[in-house]
Amino acid sequence: MSDPNADQRKARIAELEVRIESIEETRQQLRDGQKLAFGALIGVASLLIVFAWFAGQKRLQAELATISADLDAKNEVRFTELRQRSEQLRAAQDQQIDRKIAVKWQELQIKMASLNMGSSTNFAQLNEDLNRKIALMAELIESKHGEAFGLTYFNQAIITLNRGLYPAATDYFLAATLAYWKGQDEGNVQTCLARLNQYCFPRMRQRDFGLRPSIDERYALLLGEMERANTGGRWQVAIKDLKQAMADARARK
Repeated sequence: MSDPNADQRKARIAELEVRIESIEETRQQLRDGQKLAFGALIGVASLLIVFAWFAGQKRLQAELATISADLDAKNEVRFTELRQRSEQLRAAQDQQIDRKIAVKWQELQIKMASLNMGSSTNFAQLNEDLNRKIALMAELIESKHGEAFGLTYFNQAIITLNRGLYPAATDYFLAATLAYWKGQDEGNVQTCLARLNQYCFPRMRQRDFGLRPSIDERYALLLGEMERANTGGRWQVAIKDLKQAMADARARK
């Protein structure tokens, strides 16, 4: 005869084993669910990071565009103010020159009235004296206000250079260099020459010179000033670099 208690124990053990297996399966499912949830969380976090980076880039680009537009607007306002100031200064200087010329002309008429009008030599000397004084006044104005003129040209050169208008930028930088030279501002002369050699002439081609004929005129004036001031080879390197940059631009198709 079989033991009823033994059969009950076996049945109980079998039931417990089934429950244990069920519990283990449940635990395994929970672990698998945790892994899936963790993976999904990592994926979502990665997407959020990518989205945040993309949004940050867009925001940064928008801020840079805003800053650039703001700087352009401020440069335009500054250039307009400088141009107005320059025009006012030139108008005032023109009036001053006109007044001085009128005074000199009156002096000349007085002298002519007191001289023998048949003497062409005396008249030529007076005319030469007047022209010399007018030239000296013009040189004095350029020397005294060279920095203001140079700053006006320099700002316009920067604006045109940033817009890729290289012939215009070259012309303005040459004008700024001449103005600073007249004002004896050697530091800004060197700055303008560096801009010309690094950013302007390397981007110029033969056909560009026809768009701005004043480039050749100002280049010749500047080169003449530098060569006259080249005592002891002071400007020798700058003259050589400027000539080479101009020659390369002239030869570029």
